[in-house]
Amino acid sequence: PATPDSSLDVGVYALLGPHRPASHNEADVSDKPTWIRQLALWTSTKMRQVDRLYRKRAETLRSVDRLVEQVVLALQRRGTLDDTVLVFTSDHGFLLGEHRHKAKWCPHEECVNVPLLVRAPAVAPRRDMSLVSNVDIAPTLADFAGALPRRKMDGLSLRPLLYGAIPLARDAVLLELLGYPFLNRRFSAVRTDRWMYAEYQNGERELYDMLGDPGQLRSRASESVFADTVAILSARLRILKAQ
Repeated sequence: PATPDSSLDVGVYALLGPHRPASHNEADVSDKPTWIRQLALWTSTKMRQVDRLYRKRAETLRSVDRLVEQVVLALQRRGTLDDTVLVFTSDHGFLLGEHRHKAKWCPHEECVNVPLLVRAPAVAPRRDMSLVSNVDIAPTLADFAGALPRRKMDGLSLRPLLYGAIPLARDAVLLELLGYPFLNRRFSAVRTDRWMYAEYQNGERELYDMLGDPGQLRSRASESVFADTVAILSARLRILKAQ
């Protein structure tokens, strides 16, 4: 959605520059899976359309910011702000030309890396780079509420991490797109501190070194020197899917 408030926000970011990461309109996609190789290079017309969308999204966020402020102020007036946990996140990311793609439904960083901001009583402001997932939100809120789940939950409570008590007991996160049969890119993937490895339903694979190649410009999955890495991550993926 990108519909800025006409009275307050339209045109505020008219001079905002275009979004052009290194992966934008990627020239060489020979290392990518079939569904990306089938995508044509973007035309200047399509780039202008997405640039407008990028500005409108930024302008729309201003109203989101005001809504968050209203919630915080309401909690302050009630005297309950310091007894409330606020979580701000998103269900998925969105590509605006990265790897020639405009949408979601992919294992790449632009799709799966979403904001997660948590304000909780006595938690000092900081940034943490631990591997967390949206499946951690429910157990975290249950932990803060003192609720005891009646069944095993997929995620982990982030409460100890938020208070800096102990590091998160996780070295990998599972990523999956199993629905939408009309798409030719259903996948299961694993993300670690260093690697993103994906297996598609049609047998294709992707492997990226997230330290050396954060833009995911060169998949290493077919390179023999990384065969052991692929085998290790494939086994780790099977374990995660079985849990």
